[in-house]
Amino acid sequence: MHYVDEGPRDGEVLLCLHGEPSWGYLFRHLVPGLSATHRVVVPDHMGFGKSATPVHSAEIAASSAGTQAL
Repeated sequence: MHYVDEGPRDGEVLLCLHGEPSWGYLFRHLVPGLSATHRVVVPDHMGFGKSATPVHSAEIAASSAGTQAL
């Protein structure tokens, strides 16, 4: 899963999740300003942006687990 992780590692985390049919690039103008004071994490859901497209149901479950891990 592709994601952007910007800002101070000890800062409060902002997790920016895109909808469909979009991708993390949607937040490109927000990340620079928010990352000055917060840790900003912007994932591309599986099959969107720079993340691979899942082929099997096991990969879809792994995608969900990957989002939860962030």
